[in-house]
Amino acid sequence: MERMLLTGVSGFLGRNFMECLDRSKYEIYAVGRNCPGFMDEEHFFVHDLKNLSAISVYMKEIRPDILVLFAWDVSTQSYWESLDNCLWADICIQTAKAFLENGGRQILFAGTSASYDYGKGWLKELPEYEHPSSMYGITKLYTSQVLAKLAAEYHALYSEARLFAIYGRYEKLERLVPLTAWRLSRNEKIVNRCGDLLRDYIYIEDAVKAILMLIEQKAAGIYNISSGKPVSIGQIIMQVAEELGKEDLVAFEHSEKSKDFPLIVGDNAKLETLGFVCGHSLQSGVKMALEWMRKEGKL
Repeated sequence: MERMLLTGVSGFLGRNFMECLDRSKYEIYAVGRNCPGFMDEEHFFVHDLKNLSAISVYMKEIRPDILVLFAWDVSTQSYWESLDNCLWADICIQTAKAFLENGGRQILFAGTSASYDYGKGWLKELPEYEHPSSMYGITKLYTSQVLAKLAAEYHALYSEARLFAIYGRYEKLERLVPLTAWRLSRNEKIVNRCGDLLRDYIYIEDAVKAILMLIEQKAAGIYNISSGKPVSIGQIIMQVAEELGKEDLVAFEHSEKSKDFPLIVGDNAKLETLGFVCGHSLQSGVKMALEWMRKEGKL
């Protein structure tokens, strides 16, 4: 049985990923500041990831085969241009280095579509599409490049799961789908000025299934974790409204001043060569997201 070590298990992506793992295949460990309720303390190492001097201590004790790097601070909107991104880049790199020095064989890093030049619209996993404009995108791309080089030096496997817009259970309230649902459930009128923008949204269950596929198939390199299908912001809002029977509360206005990119979609043909198929349409994904919100008393 392989040992897998994860960072960022308490986050949106990490928690969903934990729930999809087959415990008969992996002995799962995690590290972070606080042990979440869904993990046993025996397999969780309480450690501030920013304390780089202590990394080698728990790495020597666990000696994992697989390292999954999800941890990164995106808790506020300021993360797009924050210099803290440089700190998180260093955390990922130093954690990976300690992992490799202790016999680690496979690294998966959660990247971002922000590593691309959004002006190109339809985005492929090729260097000519990479030209990030935000500090977040720049540091994520840099981290991925360093991790790939480190892994090669130690003859280990490296893959980046380059994530587009994910949504679903455990998502923060301020994001598009849950915020729209929360406002409409309180009969607030929504006037949206970016309804024509086309984006790539993938339900969280499909995203974690794709990430696990990269690990289990020992896939190397960069893979877009995306639906490969553009959907407008307006369609997403209306899908939420229809599920709640609140269509009359939604209106759209065209904004001539918008500087947002009209199209951001991830080409997922490379992922599909591994056998990946999206299991959820926008309709079924939104339906499941709202069912979870109801269950949690958020609607």
